[in-house]
This record gives sequence, structure tokens and C-alpha cells, in this order.
Amino acid sequence: DEPRILFDLGRCAIAQGNYEQAVKHFEDILLEEDNEETRFLLGMSYGELQMYERMDDAFLGLLDKPEYRDRILEYMMYQDSPEILLDYLDQADFTEFDRLLAFSQYWLNHNSPLDAAEAMEEAWTLEHDPEVLASAVVLYGQAGDIRHGRRLFLALMDVEKPETDPGHFTALQLEALEEMQYADRTCRKYLEAILRKGGDDPDSTMQCAQFCLNHDMADVAYKILSRNPENMPLTRSLEWCRLLSLACLQIEHYQEAYHCLKAHQGLKDRMYRKNLAIASYCTGRSREALHESLAILPDGIGAIIAFLVYDERGEQDKATEVIRQMQKALAKKEPIEDISNFIGFLEEIAEKTAA
Repeated sequence: DEPRILFDLGRCAIAQGNYEQAVKHFEDILLEEDNEETRFLLGMSYGELQMYERMDDAFLGLLDKPEYRDRILEYMMYQDSPEILLDYLDQADFTEFDRLLAFSQYWLNHNSPLDAAEAMEEAWTLEHDPEVLASAVVLYGQAGDIRHGRRLFLALMDVEKPETDPGHFTALQLEALEEMQYADRTCRKYLEAILRKGGDDPDSTMQCAQFCLNHDMADVAYKILSRNPENMPLTRSLEWCRLLSLACLQIEHYQEAYHCLKAHQGLKDRMYRKNLAIASYCTGRSREALHESLAILPDGIGAIIAFLVYDERGEQDKATEVIRQMQKALAKKEPIEDISNFIGFLEEIAEKTAA
């Protein structure tokens, strides 16, 4: 069992950052038997000690094995010098396209998104992969070079929709649009273009709707979700309903939100109950609103609705008990959604009482 013990001791040494000791253990193992995992960990330990020639020797016999090839590449991406990565890419005989992708990730790991964007853009010129182009747009946005990013975004908008997985293509376009910081009117224009390109694909439509809900465009989300496609699988139908009910709530179509939620009770999670509590209260269904809001406590919105219903009924003791329940949850440091809304609500009540 000595090799196994030495191997475990080597791993412990790595965990402690004691790479000299790790090298000693792994070298002792390799004197007795060759082992791929030991050779990989030895090479990594050499690298941490900046003994790069020995690192290359340790890694050399692993380059023809895909699993270790990828693990070595991942390790090289975190080295301090790009020349080390370049040397490895030469040894492993990567294609120019894969080399550029590797360098893009390298620069990201070293907090240089502009260099990463330039490498990704160059990769796009070699192989016109829309995912690579979308990544370049996003990276230019993260680097603060919005002008350059918008130029590439126009190229992305001209790419033909793929026959397979149109939903993924829509996700790429929306992620790129997110980074470009367009004004509301321009953003809506591009969103309509993305929708047209997505066609009747439900996934594309729902992704666009979610984008709208995240960017104060609930009216657009409502418009594109109003026509429910036929014969959708149950999971997609429930997601469609969730998005439509959120859009209705944001544009204050509470009656429609209520009926939409009641027609799709398969959702029945915490968010469903919160939305149903809001829709019920805003349509005068106070009994149902109270039932749903109490079921999700402690919760900021649920507490507001429960307090309001009890207060309207003249049951001030129960309304006060809701506040006590929230105070207990806060004291226990329980995670509470929308707590800022509830605190603001209490402050508003306090101001009115003082007046």
C-alpha cells in the first residue's frame, strides 16, 4: 500500500500549498510505477514551483489522452505568463481556432476582458460560430468598449437562425443585447427582430418575455404571451403561465392574472402562491388572498397582504401578530424575500399614525 499512502500524502501536501513535499512524494511513486494521475499532479506541483521544464516533461506523456489534455489546459490558463500557455498549445498541437478560445479564457481568468474579447473576435473570423460572436459582444460590453460591441452585435443580428435549437440562439442574442446598454426604444426594436427570427418557437418566445419582464417592458411581454401555442408540453405550459401572470401583474391586469394562475395550479410553488395572493387581493378576493399570504410567511409581500386583510376586517390583534411573526423571523436571521417592501410599508404606516 505504500504507493497509495504516498499518493494521499502528496495530495495533502498540495492542499497545504507545500509543493516541495508533494514533488518528493510523487517522484518516489514514479520510481516504482508509472501512473497518469501521479504524473499530472507532479507536473502541476512543478508548475507551482515555477520549474517549467520539469513540468513540461511530466505533462508530455499525457497530451495524447483527452481527459488529461483538457485538465492540463485548464491548469495552464491560470499560470502567470501567457508564454507558458502558448508553449503548451504548441506542444499539444491545438488548432488556431481552439488556441484563440483558450487565450480568451486565459485573459478572462486574468481580469482582462478586452484582450479576451479581441481573441474571441479573431476566433469568429476563422469559424463563423454564432456562440463565439455572441461571446465577443458580451466581452466587449464587459470591457466597456460598447461601440465595438455594438458593431459586432449588428453582425450577430444578421446571422441566420439555426434549424436546430433556435431557443439557444435566441438566448445568445438576448445575452448580447443585455450588455449593449441600448436606450428603451432601440432595445425594443432589436427585441422585436429577435422575436421574428425566433418564429413560433415557444422557448424563444418565453426567453424574450423573461427579458422584457427583467427590463420594465411588461407590456411587450404581455403582448407576445397573449397567444398561447397549442399542444405545448405541461412543463412549458406552466412556465408560459408563470410569465404571463407576472406580465399581467406588472401591467395591473389583476383579473386576468388571477384566472391564469387558477387555470394552472400545477405551479403551486412559493412564487405561485405569492402571485396568487397579490392577484386575489387586488381583485377583492380577500379570503383567498389571506390564505395564500399566510402560507408563504415569513415573506415581505405576504406579510403586507395579510396585515391589510386583517386591518380591513378590524382584526388588529391578528394584524399585529403578523408583524410579530416577521420580527421573530428577523431575529432568527431567517432568509426573507421582499423584506425591504415590508419595512417600507411599516414606515409608511408609522408616518400616517404620527400625522
